[in-house]
Amino acid sequence: MTIKSTIHVSLFIFISRITGYIRDIIVAYFIGTGKENDAFIAAFKLTNLFRTIFAEGAFNSVFTPIFSEIKNNKGNRSAKVFAIQVQSYLIIALILFSILVIFNMSDIIKYTTPGLNTESICLATKIAIITFPYLSLVSLAALYGSILNCYGKFFPYISTSCLMNIISIIGILYLNNKKIDPVFALSYSILISGFIELLWMIFWIYKENIHIISFQLKKNFYINKFFKRIIPAILTSGINQVNIWIDMVLVSFVPCGMSYIYYADRLVQLPLALIGTAISITFLPKISKYSSKNGISSESFFNNKNTSKYKNNENINLKTKQNNKKLNILFNNCINYSLFLAIPSSIGLIFFSKDLLYLLFAYGAFDNKSVMQSSLALNYMSIGLPAFIIIKIINNFYYGKGDVKIPTIFSLIAVVMNGLIGWILLNILSYVGVILASVISSYTIIFLSLFLLKNKYNIIIYHKIKKEIVKYIISSILSLLPILFYNKLVYNQYITFFLEFSNYNRFIVIIKIIIVAFSYFIVLFLFKGNIIKKIVEYIINNKIIVNILSKSK
Repeated sequence: MTIKSTIHVSLFIFISRITGYIRDIIVAYFIGTGKENDAFIAAFKLTNLFRTIFAEGAFNSVFTPIFSEIKNNKGNRSAKVFAIQVQSYLIIALILFSILVIFNMSDIIKYTTPGLNTESICLATKIAIITFPYLSLVSLAALYGSILNCYGKFFPYISTSCLMNIISIIGILYLNNKKIDPVFALSYSILISGFIELLWMIFWIYKENIHIISFQLKKNFYINKFFKRIIPAILTSGINQVNIWIDMVLVSFVPCGMSYIYYADRLVQLPLALIGTAISITFLPKISKYSSKNGISSESFFNNKNTSKYKNNENINLKTKQNNKKLNILFNNCINYSLFLAIPSSIGLIFFSKDLLYLLFAYGAFDNKSVMQSSLALNYMSIGLPAFIIIKIINNFYYGKGDVKIPTIFSLIAVVMNGLIGWILLNILSYVGVILASVISSYTIIFLSLFLLKNKYNIIIYHKIKKEIVKYIISSILSLLPILFYNKLVYNQYITFFLEFSNYNRFIVIIKIIIVAFSYFIVLFLFKGNIIKKIVEYIINNKIIVNILSKSK
């Protein structure tokens, strides 16, 4: 994994999330957290549920390792043929599935959100029929994005979500002026954005001279391998969607509960995408590359029945051991870099939960009650942020090795735990009990996964990385001291008068966040954190500050 690639991906994701927050501010202003927004969330959630199967989830996790293996061992031409064949099967599957779902949309909405009343279910059904074709468009765009990722071209697909946000913003503002209901304006805008995203990806595919816009239904070794892996991967994704569906069912019985969780989730998604998604995007092709060197797949080397074939070949065994060592280092680097940002993000989101929601969404229909209830959801969700990120990395490790069974088993365990604990805690803690159940099950899965990684693949978290994690926790807590000191001695005594001016209050929140971020880096530097030392060394060695100052003259 190259740090440069991860930084670039994170930057693109950050820009996309900023446009996403602008979209959410506008949606919060026009729609708020009422029944209309619950109906939209229920409808669009359905599209996103299946998106994890046909797009970035199961499909991508199986397609990318095989495509990367063919590209590394057979060449670009064979890889393109494989992509054309997979694309053809995907198009057929999407058409048939979309027709089936759209014609049964009303019943599906009823079963996925039984807590909604008849009026909300009717509205959600109308919205879902408009937005569901977006699934087919974005799934094809995701296929082209996976191909470009294997060639080190990360920008095109990451920017598609930015396109969707911009089009949604323009659409809701324009159509609202035309007296169209804001929730339907948003729905039509999302559908239009799907067409534009697909055209954008086709443009980049041809720009990179990857001509795969064709149709070819043929079976061969790699297609059979793809279908062999996609079934358990879909099962895993399906189990995960059952997990989300259980959450939706439970939360739907709490008025406005889905809306509160939605806005909390939007804040958690920023670090989750910047850290977890960015590292996973650059991690998966790398792990596939190491696993497919010399034609040795994870299935052949780590399966006891097949390892005897390679005992007499010392060169292959040596190369495999070297690759496994590289994988161990790669895995530890991913854990280290992700927690370097995930831990302070988690603690910061808890500390600034009300401030952030007020800063970003407290406009129009998003009132004080919405802020308070959403902040409660955000507090519990933020506790699980490091776990959500690590699970992404661990699952990509398994998929990169071609091991799709383990994530399936763990997903099944998570569903059972989440359902039972969520049902119990819902009656005690209301909608936040459902969030807490997800957090508990996520951390449980991490410990089980790490145990299995050690025993099956000899992949462990190094002792030095564990020491770094402790530094991140302590530094994150200590970085809050300046703000606590400020609040205690200055805030209440001197500037209470100014807080009635909302713009001034928002400015103070931004300053506080900047102070905490700088404090974290300073404290971590004093604790001799390895990553912060590397950053400082990079700045000094490349004379970045000197160059900036010289350019400003």
